[in-house]
Amino acid sequence: MTDYFRFAFNEGVRTADEGKSIPRAATNGFVDGTKLTAMILGTIMTIATTVLMLEAYTDFFELLAAPFVPLMTILGIPDPETAAIAVLAGAGEYFVGATVAVGTSLTTKVFVVIVTSAQALFFAASVPMMVDMFDDVPMRFRDLTVLLILRTALLVPIAAVLTHGAAAIGLI
Repeated sequence: MTDYFRFAFNEGVRTADEGKSIPRAATNGFVDGTKLTAMILGTIMTIATTVLMLEAYTDFFELLAAPFVPLMTILGIPDPETAAIAVLAGAGEYFVGATVAVGTSLTTKVFVVIVTSAQALFFAASVPMMVDMFDDVPMRFRDLTVLLILRTALLVPIAAVLTHGAAAIGLI
């Protein structure tokens, strides 16, 4: 065990000796962070606005969510239509799903927030960043979409159990 710590310490010292100065590293980090923030904010604003407009002015999400309404009903989620729409819209960006669920019961809101925040892959932020930044790992948009769908399919029943459990013990 001490060999690991000695090795890690020596590697840290070697990296510090060979690395940039603290002000230079801080400046580079600030510039890189600013570029990343600008890219992500632009993507979030574009995709989130598009999703919100589709939800508000078209029947796109109602049609897309229709097959999931019976599942939400079976899982005992109040306002199953809105919950299904919110979960699907939340794939764009998690706050969009929460926005869709604003006028629903507290139980539905909790369910939607659990699912949308735990999806972890959002088309507005993390997916474009992963596709753009990770050149070493071959990530395709199609693969990330499949991963999002599978992740959501697993999250929905788990979130329903957590929501009903929280309601049963009086937390919501």
